[in-house]
Amino acid sequence: MVFEPFPTFFLKKNEFRTKRGFLDNVKDCQLTGKNVSEAKKTDEKNKDIDKMIKIFSLFPSPREIIDRCTDEETLKAYLKNDIYKNS
Repeated sequence: MVFEPFPTFFLKKNEFRTKRGFLDNVKDCQLTGKNVSEAKKTDEKNKDIDKMIKIFSLFPSPREIIDRCTDEETLKAYLKNDIYKNS
């Protein structure tokens, strides 16, 4: 399971997901007597994991950031230059 609730901008098609994941649905089912196992189901095929990996691969590794940046200003400059360089 990656990010639950999953960021909506990485979904292949529109889908309603609660802000705090499926736990709200589980609690609601318990209170109303509905089937809890149904509330836990999410459409895993709707998650665009490839898109997420592609975007995250544009960012430098944490080790590289630690080695090159000494404060917030150098971090901002480094990320700005690195992201534009990779796009």
